[in-house]
Amino acid sequence: MFGTLKNEKFMNNLKSILSTNISNALGWRTNRKIVVFQSDDWGAIRLPKLSDYDSYKAKFPRYASNPYLRYDSIASKSDLESLFNVLSSFTDINGNNPIFTFNVVTSNPAFKKIKSSGFSKYSSEIFTETLKKFHSVDPFETWLKAISENLLEPQFHGREHVNVKLWLSKLRENDEDFIELFKLNCWANPITKINRVNIQAALDDSSEDNLKFKKEFIKNGVENFSQIFGCVPSSFIANNYILGTDLYDDIKSTGIKAIQSMKYQKLPLKQNQSRHKLILRKLGVDNKSGLTFLIRNAYFEPSQTSNDFNDVSNCLKMISNAFFWNKPAIIDTHRLNYVGTYDLNNKVNNICNLESLLKEIIRKWPEVEFLSSNELTNEINFN
Repeated sequence: MFGTLKNEKFMNNLKSILSTNISNALGWRTNRKIVVFQSDDWGAIRLPKLSDYDSYKAKFPRYASNPYLRYDSIASKSDLESLFNVLSSFTDINGNNPIFTFNVVTSNPAFKKIKSSGFSKYSSEIFTETLKKFHSVDPFETWLKAISENLLEPQFHGREHVNVKLWLSKLRENDEDFIELFKLNCWANPITKINRVNIQAALDDSSEDNLKFKKEFIKNGVENFSQIFGCVPSSFIANNYILGTDLYDDIKSTGIKAIQSMKYQKLPLKQNQSRHKLILRKLGVDNKSGLTFLIRNAYFEPSQTSNDFNDVSNCLKMISNAFFWNKPAIIDTHRLNYVGTYDLNNKVNNICNLESLLKEIIRKWPEVEFLSSNELTNEINFN
């Protein structure tokens, strides 16, 4: 039995190594040692305010098995300052600090308005309004300060991080769990997949009647982004990496030039499909769509790994592999790693890990260059 498990583990590791090397062997190349940090979910609600968290835990004891339901939250001013203090203490060969791409969900559900419509009409609020409700001190000024100091670059992660059509249907059905969640001003059910579609994936479900909604999702979300930040985002990462090719023209029409992606792009589920169809993506300009694909080839997700897992060492190995293939290292690292609303130790430990990671990157590769997602897009398109 032990031998079988050992062989299975060996084969899984081998497949992972081969898959990583194949992915890094494809696409655009550079001799420069470039590191990009891409971080999802900023601005989006997931769990209720701290004052309602005990009620959430009592109603949904399964929350503890999901790290997003244990840690993820709207970031406070203190959370942001802890992150930016670390970033500002390191510089690359050109004197630039590491910069985090904050992939932003531009709005959240307006719960009172949705309820008053009998759950028949969706309404939303700009995420900067949501920020004010979660913490006594509005953290958005800290966002703006970090942008001015080139520590933060906002990019587009969607209008909201919930599948509106599916969510409203469960509320109209008077689903007990979703009604209770709604009372807490959230939608984060530990059971994420409903009728095969992930409740978090706004662009899942390829039904024809949903296409108009998805086009509006892109258009309205980018308009929100421009209103908040005074510019059009240069890149987009879809919720849960699920994005149909039928939205490419709509995405390009907003001014977006690039898609942030894992090595496989998930297409929305079609009727009678049990799994998402995958498209292998490579770093660089896709001639068919005209969009530039930024493929994540490393991850730093200490909130999602076991205590005995060495997140720093593992991330360094993936960066090394990217550089071996003359690729920039594009590091996937979600918001939940840097917030401490529900568990302060989560933030403190992960900030220390990030500091260790940055120290080792600079020690191992003193010629490293820290770029934003937009800067990398421009480098690829220029070359």
